[in-house]
Amino acid sequence: PEIHGMEEGIRKAGYRFEAAEVPVEGEPIEGIRLKGKIDRIDRNADGGVAVIDYKTGSADISGSEVIKRGESLQLFIYAMLLKPMGMEAERVGIYSLKDFRIKWVPGPREKRPFSEFIEAALRYLEETVKQLRRGDFLAAPINEQSCRRCHERPYCPYIQK
Repeated sequence: PEIHGMEEGIRKAGYRFEAAEVPVEGEPIEGIRLKGKIDRIDRNADGGVAVIDYKTGSADISGSEVIKRGESLQLFIYAMLLKPMGMEAERVGIYSLKDFRIKWVPGPREKRPFSEFIEAALRYLEETVKQLRRGDFLAAPINEQSCRRCHERPYCPYIQK
């Protein structure tokens, strides 16, 4: 019943299922080629697209954290990679099968246009690539709880300091 309710909420917002496991690839930054698979794409009557990522954990995404700290870049990069395929993303969402809820960015009270989230994601991606090229890639987790599940934990200078 919870999943039915979530699906009904998507439909009431004007979106319908379009495709699942959609491969995307492109070069968001010169010299950096990325590819991946989008879990789900929904489309509204105006042609706008919602990019949805299924999670077995909590729906944890924050528009302000995307802008301030580059959190959850993957979905925004995917949204950008859809453009050459003729799809204009309007929002991204985490579909939690644990909490039975969907967290959207931008959310219902968000004042920023979706393009600002894409721009922020690209800025953070570009900075990360620069750091990697300089050999500067020390761990800087957004959420230290994620360190508990990291397979590099025994060797990580961030944890061992």
